[in-house]
Amino acid sequence: MAHFGSVAAVMQASVEQLVKVEGIGKTKAQRIVEVSQGAGT
Repeated sequence: MAHFGSVAAVMQASVEQLVKVEGIGKTKAQRIVEVSQGAGT
């Protein structure tokens, strides 16, 4: 979260933005985006 500054910013980030964070690969980034858009329910 330090990279984005807030949970809200993480939830609004794109896959491309998320994969730039150390430790977040494409699969994890895609899942974060799915959940933030409501597809994870």
